Amino acid sequence: MLPFFDEANFFSSGQIKRMLDVEFMEDLLCIILEGEQNKRDSLDDFCERYSTFPQDRDIVGEFKAVLDDIKIIFQDNLVLSNTRFKQRADFYSLFSCILKFKRDNMIIIDEHLNSVRKSLLTLNQKIAPHAENETYSEYAIRCISDANSISSREWRRNFLRDYIQPLYIEQDQDE
Repeated sequence: MLPFFDEANFFSSGQIKRMLDVEFMEDLLCIILEGEQNKRDSLDDFCERYSTFPQDRDIVGEFKAVLDDIKIIFQDNLVLSNTRFKQRADFYSLFSCILKFKRDNMIIIDEHLNSVRKSLLTLNQKIAPHAENETYSEYAIRCISDANSISSREWRRNFLRDYIQPLYIEQDQDE
C-alpha cells in the first residue's frame, strides 16, 4: 500500500484483510486507464485486460501526481482523515476531478489554496442526505445509494470540480 493511504488511515485492518484496499486501488487505476466506469460491470474485466500495464504510459507517475496534489490540498486546517473525503465514494470523485485537471495541463496555484480549503471544509460540514441545500443532499445521496454507477461518479466529479477549479491554472507550455 502507498504511504499516502497509510498516513490518512484510509483503510481499517478489517478492510485490508478483505483486500478492499487493493480493490479500491484497482478502481482508481481504472480511472487513469479508461475513465470512470460502473464498478460492478467493469472491475473484473478491467483486471483481466490490464494484467500488465501499458509500457507507453507512466501510470504510476500519473497516480502519484494526483496524490501529490491531494496532499497539498489536505494539510494545515484540512486533514483528509478528518473529512468525508476519506470515504471511498468521495475520494474516488476527488481523485477523478484532480486527474482531469492534471490531464488538462493545469497546476495548483498557492494563492487560492486557503479559499479552496475553506470551501471543502464547508462541503464537509454541510453535505448530508437531509441537508437543506438540495445539491448538498443530492451529493450525499449519490455517495450512499448507487455510489458506484458511472452517472453518480460523473455527477460527483463535476460537483467537486466547481469547488476545486479556482485552485488550478493552465501551466505554461514553455515550462
